[in-house]
Amino acid sequence: MAPDDSETSAAANLAPGARRVLLLEDNAEHQRLLEVLLKKLNVTVVLAENGQQGLAAIEHGEPAQLILLEMQMPRLDGCDATAQIRSWEAKNGEARRAIIGMTANAYEEDRQYCLEVGMDDLLTKPLSIEQLDALLARWLPAATPAANQLLDVARVRALVRELEPLLAHNEFDAIARFRILQEALAQTDMAAALVEVAQALDSYQFDLALMHLRQIAKAKGWEGDTDD
Repeated sequence: MAPDDSETSAAANLAPGARRVLLLEDNAEHQRLLEVLLKKLNVTVVLAENGQQGLAAIEHGEPAQLILLEMQMPRLDGCDATAQIRSWEAKNGEARRAIIGMTANAYEEDRQYCLEVGMDDLLTKPLSIEQLDALLARWLPAATPAANQLLDVARVRALVRELEPLLAHNEFDAIARFRILQEALAQTDMAAALVEVAQALDSYQFDLALMHLRQIAKAKGWEGDTDD
């Protein structure tokens, strides 16, 4: 079924241009791959390791416009999680958000059942970046070009200058500081530039993260004083 005005995202209060996906995936390898691909497409990814965690996130106000979930998960599988999310939406007067299932083996009868319990589509793994791009184009609002005007270059430069010595000394505080930098760039067209830094930090390769950060800072003009 295609999205329409009556099935707009429950994340209407997000900033214009923001795109957010709640990813329910219990396989760590698949989780990391999908997260990397989605971030390359300038999407904020919120992770849950099973259906129960995903449902809890929705119940606690997670505003993701799109839920991407694995069919076979512990505690609550994809169909059960979908059914409970739809029940919660109806009970609380929430707008119907898009839910897309993922499975390694999809048959037509499986797809029909998924639609019956409330999913909007069922896709077969592995998903390519092209498939994800098409998925986002269909179910998420396009990023707002004007969002880049919100970039506070002075703040970004200050964060980069704070982050560099933390990375150089392999300080774990660098991870939290990097998350702040990501948030500062989240609604700009420069968000995707940090993907390689994030990948390096995910595996605690601080030297590699520092190298990528310095390359980005030089290319983007984030070097220099913070008061210009």
